[in-house]
Amino acid sequence: MHRHKIQSRQSIGKLLQYYNLQHHQHQQATTSIAPQYQQPCMKNFSHFSTSFFVMQQQQQTPSTSTSTTTTTTEEESSLLNKKYSQTLILPSTTFSMRANSVETEPKLQEICSKQLYTWQQQNLSNEKKFVLHDGPPYANGSLHMGHALNKILKDFVNRYKLLRGHKVHYIPGWDCHGLPIEMKAIHQGDDSSSKMSPTEIRRLAREFAEETIQRQRKDFERWGIMGDWDNYYTTMHPLFEARQLEVFLSKIGRAHV
Repeated sequence: MHRHKIQSRQSIGKLLQYYNLQHHQHQQATTSIAPQYQQPCMKNFSHFSTSFFVMQQQQQTPSTSTSTTTTTTEEESSLLNKKYSQTLILPSTTFSMRANSVETEPKLQEICSKQLYTWQQQNLSNEKKFVLHDGPPYANGSLHMGHALNKILKDFVNRYKLLRGHKVHYIPGWDCHGLPIEMKAIHQGDDSSSKMSPTEIRRLAREFAEETIQRQRKDFERWGIMGDWDNYYTTMHPLFEARQLEVFLSKIGRAHV
């Protein structure tokens, strides 16, 4: 590093000799120029000469040169050891640098769906209510795009009503009666339907429906659908069946059937 500095000073010395020669020739050629135009050139030359003189004085003083070299080396060493991130003006935040969506997204969905529904039920006024009567899906298999379109559009409506200040009531449910569930249950069994009693078919259909409900519920919650998923209803629940029979009886009493 010191050898390079000496070579640099020698180069500056040659440059100064060339500058003096050019200045002398220029001064002879421009004697007719007004003094106010000559002053800036002389001022720049004077400043350059003074700077070079100070540089030569530092070179002639060994102790000062050694101290300067040591200081420069220490500064360069500290810059090399300094982390690049410490040279940038970055914001100070606890926000993670990584998205880590595998762990973060389920937590955000828990807040924006389940916890949000519970919060609005406990804190919003009963003066403005919005109840969504949802036609329940069949518990006969995995979800598909039709389920997604149905549930997500209804979730749009619920969240819009919530933003407008309504207390939203949405209790999801499943339709557990019908031939599609019975056919799925029979095909999963070892025996044919001709050898099975009606009681056995109903038992297999109930078990199949319960398993399907839990799988579909997990997927609906993963989609971020806001609702009371802990208190869902099923049409095969004894209480629900009893209420259906009561409604049917009332229709007969009114001659609607």
